[in-house]
Amino acid sequence: RETSDIPASVTTHGRLATGSPQVCGDVVTLHVGPATVRQLPSLVWSLLLGELPTALWWGTPQAASLACDAFDELAGSADQVILDSAGAADPLSEMLITARWIVADKPDVVSDLAWRRPKLWRRIVAQALDPEVAPGALESIENVQIAHGPSSLTGAWLLTGWLAFRLGWRPRGGRALAGGDVAWTFESPHGTHRVQIRLVPEPDEDIGQIRIATKVSGRPVTFNFARQRAGHVSVVADGLNDRVSSLSLPVASRGELVARQLPDLSRDGLFESSIILARSMAEAVV
Repeated sequence: RETSDIPASVTTHGRLATGSPQVCGDVVTLHVGPATVRQLPSLVWSLLLGELPTALWWGTPQAASLACDAFDELAGSADQVILDSAGAADPLSEMLITARWIVADKPDVVSDLAWRRPKLWRRIVAQALDPEVAPGALESIENVQIAHGPSSLTGAWLLTGWLAFRLGWRPRGGRALAGGDVAWTFESPHGTHRVQIRLVPEPDEDIGQIRIATKVSGRPVTFNFARQRAGHVSVVADGLNDRVSSLSLPVASRGELVARQLPDLSRDGLFESSIILARSMAEAVV
C-alpha cells in the first residue's frame, strides 16, 4: 500500500582526469507512484542548484503523459526538455499531442531523440541530392519511400516533415494503408510529390531504407539509400552512371544521444518547423 513517503537514494560518482581536479557528482533517485507523483516537482525544485542549467529527460515514449500536471511543472522549471517518442504505442495521436504542446507552451529548448536518431540520414540525403552534384534533383522529386522498423515510425514521420518543410511542400492528403503503412500527397510549385512510409516487421527497429525517384538534368534517376550493416549506408543512383558510394552511419545508444543533446541549449527551429508540418500530416490521417 502506498503512503505519502517517497523512498530516495543518493549515489556519488567520481572521475579523476589526468592533469585535472577530480570531478564528482551526486545522483539522487526518487521513487514515486500514482499517490505521490504530485509531490515530485516540489522535491525536485528543492534539489536544484540555481546557477546550473537544468534539463528534464522524459524517458517514457507515451506522449499522453505530457498532459499530467507533474510534467508541466517540471518542464516549466527546466532550461531544456528532452523527449523520446520512439516506440510510442499510438505514434500518430501522440505526435499530435507533442506538436500541440510545443506550439502552445513554447518551451525554451525542446528536443526529441526520434528527431536526432535520423540526423545522419538527413545529411546523407541532402549530400546526395545537392544541386552541385545532382542538378534539378530536389525540384523534380516524384516519389519517396521510407522503410522503418516497428519502433521508428515517429522518426520516419519527422524525416518526411523535414523533407517537406525544406522543399516547401504542402500536404494535400494522407491515408493509412494496410500493414501499418502511411501515404501522403504533397504539392509545390514544381508539381505533385508522393511519399509512402513502409513498416518492415524485422528485428532492426531503425530506418533501414530510403528510395527517392526524381530527375537529374532532366533524366530519370532513382536514389536508393540502404543500411547494409550497423554503421554503414550504401547510396546507389540508378540512371546516374550507376553511381555507388558508402557512408558511415554511427550507431549511438540512447544514453549517448541524451549526452550529446544535453550541452545543446539553443532552440532547434528546424525541428520545431518539421514537427509542426508533421502535425499537419498526422491530422490528415487520424
